Amino acid sequence: MTIKGITLTKTPGQHYVDLETKEFMDGASGVTDAMGIVFSAEKEDTLYLVGDTIWYEGVKEMLTTYQPEVIVVNAGGNQFAMDNYDSDSGRLLMNEKDVFKVHQAAPTSKIVASHMEAVNHWYTTRDDLKVIAKNNNFEKLLFVPEDGETVEF
Repeated sequence: MTIKGITLTKTPGQHYVDLETKEFMDGASGVTDAMGIVFSAEKEDTLYLVGDTIWYEGVKEMLTTYQPEVIVVNAGGNQFAMDNYDSDSGRLLMNEKDVFKVHQAAPTSKIVASHMEAVNHWYTTRDDLKVIAKNNNFEKLLFVPEDGETVEF
């Protein structure tokens, strides 16, 4: 779909890590059918709004296909309440490890991390993201805005 010279392309998403979570969510609300959007326009950076997804092959394919200059990820590591956060069981959104995988797949892209510290089932903090970015030398490409803060490129 193109609106006023901006092309919007629907992309796939996966709103679960394991099949048990998918089955539970499908039965409860059907929300495992997630999506993202790629925005592209002549003479503008391509923007990939990844949406409510984890890192999986579909995200990697979209990064390869569209080569966005700017990527917005929902990075709260949100998951169902679990006794052991180190387990991926029940995870619904990207966490700091997934954001690092996004960077590895698109090493020159700017990444904006959102959807953190705002919903009662988040596990990844802004500081978690900043630490992994610093430890892996992509802190100048990762933007972790505070609530209400805007980022412009």
